[in-house]
Amino acid sequence: MMHVLPTVHSTTYCQILGDGEDVEGRTRVEGEEDHILDGCRCARCGSQDLKLMNSWVDRWFWGPRETWRLKVRLARCQKCKARERILPFDALPGKQVGVDVVFTCIEEAQNRPGATFVQLVEDLIEKGIEVSRQLLASWIAGVRARGDDLFQLLRHRAIQAPKYCAVTRRLVSFSRFRETARESGVLRSNACPKDGLSLVLETIRAFINVESLVRFGAEKFRQAVLLFRCPHPG
Repeated sequence: MMHVLPTVHSTTYCQILGDGEDVEGRTRVEGEEDHILDGCRCARCGSQDLKLMNSWVDRWFWGPRETWRLKVRLARCQKCKARERILPFDALPGKQVGVDVVFTCIEEAQNRPGATFVQLVEDLIEKGIEVSRQLLASWIAGVRARGDDLFQLLRHRAIQAPKYCAVTRRLVSFSRFRETARESGVLRSNACPKDGLSLVLETIRAFINVESLVRFGAEKFRQAVLLFRCPHPG
C-alpha cells in the first residue's frame, strides 16, 4: 500500500518527512504533520483518517544521476490500522527506479525507431544510465500495457487486480487520468494514438515533461499514475 504526495520530490523527501534518525526520545505532537496526508485514502478500508508514524522502511531509489537508499515514512489508518507507505511523486511503488530514468530511456527508444536495443543501451550507458536490454524492453512493454487500459491494476505493484478487490486498492486507469487532465485544460485534443505507448508519451508531452505529469497525478489522485504493469512477483 502507498500514497504519493505532490509536494514531495525524492531529493527533498528527507527534509520534509525525516529519515528516522532523530526520533529517539522525541515526543511527537499529535497531528503536527498529518495535514500532509490530506486527500489520501486507506487502500484497505477507504478511510481518510491517516496519521504519520515514527517508522520508516528502506528502499533503493534510482535517480537520473545516482542511486541511494531512501527511507520511506509510514502512515497508519486509524480505522483499520493498516500501514501505508508515503512516497515522493517521482517514485514508482514496487520498483527501485524513478520515473525520470524510465521515461528518458523510453523516449530515447521512441525517437530512434531504427536503432537496435544494443545500440540504445550503449548510448544510454554513455549518458550515465546503467540500463540493460531486458530492462528497457520490459519498461516499454509495461508502459504500453498501461496506456492501453486493458487491465484493472493493483496500485502497489501494478499487477492485475482480482474482481473482489476493493476500489481503493486499485490504480486509477490511464483513461481516467487523461479525462482529469482534459478537464483541467492540460490536454486539449480528444484525438489520441491507438498504441498505448504512444498514448502515454503524447500525454507526457502535453504536460511538457514527466515530472509535471506525475506531480499532477499525485495532486489529483495521490497515486503514481505512471506505475505500469509488471509480472506477478509470485
